[in-house]
Amino acid sequence: MIATAAAAEAAEQGAEAAHHAAFYATGHFWVGVGIVLTVALVYKPLMRAITAALDVRAQRVQDRLDEAERLRQEARDILEENRRRQEEARKEAEDIVETAKAEAENARQRGYQELEEALARRERQMQDRISQAETDAMNAVRNRAVEIAAAATEEVLSRQMTAQKGNALIDKAIQELPAQLH
Repeated sequence: MIATAAAAEAAEQGAEAAHHAAFYATGHFWVGVGIVLTVALVYKPLMRAITAALDVRAQRVQDRLDEAERLRQEARDILEENRRRQEEARKEAEDIVETAKAEAENARQRGYQELEEALARRERQMQDRISQAETDAMNAVRNRAVEIAAAATEEVLSRQMTAQKGNALIDKAIQELPAQLH
């Protein structure tokens, strides 16, 4: 116990001596100075490295933002182009439909007109055929009437006419023939 008491006394004296000694003579001071120097020496390069790393990261983020903005603008341009094309296609489709309707109406009117013309032609042809048939029938009736009249005249003349009267009528007809031909 004596040794313990002596050690405790020595520690007390050392603490008292340290307490009364100059501030730079203590271990705490030099530990503080070492920390301050270490921080001062490491701070500038460490801050440069951290700043450089943050600048690189900020530049990457800015590049990504710029790329995103460029892609966004490109997407807007493509969207606008697609909308413009869609509108043009819609207008073109409407024009095609209108043209098709107009052509269909023109074709219908031409078909109707051609049908009317064909019917009129057919009607004229039928009327011409009917007129021709009437003319043929009239000619046939006349020819038959002439044949009947000629046969009746021949019979009447053959009953009433003698050979001498017949020769005289033939001679008279021959003499009148040149006057009738001119």
